[in-house]
Amino acid sequence: MMNDSLAYIDNYAGAYGDTIRIATQSKDWIILFKEKIKDVFDGNIQNFDICQMPHIKCFDSIGSLELIKVKKSSSPCILSKCADVKNIFKWEQDVEEIESLLGLIEGLIADDSPGHQYLAYEDDGCVIELSYNED
Repeated sequence: MMNDSLAYIDNYAGAYGDTIRIATQSKDWIILFKEKIKDVFDGNIQNFDICQMPHIKCFDSIGSLELIKVKKSSSPCILSKCADVKNIFKWEQDVEEIESLLGLIEGLIADDSPGHQYLAYEDDGCVIELSYNED
């Protein structure tokens, strides 16, 4: 990883369209990520910007990835452009979808081997991949 970053996030045109990849080699960072999502699930916070988490490097291709708890989501991933041309993502999830995210992330935490989970798919508006210990 670069500098003191334990994780990085990038946005690019992947094989299945618009793709956001969150990559880390730190199990502790994944646990922190899961705890932030759990705070949204529990209602302690309504939203958070993953790019503002500690020890994450957001490449210039992504300005923000904000997870937002909604009553019923219309689309888990919505792309919009800011005036400075950085990609701003609003990731709307309802309680059931957030609970599913927590289970997927727990799978990465429980297994010590390299792997990834798809947190959103191309049908959702973009692919969001969480990668652990992969190149």
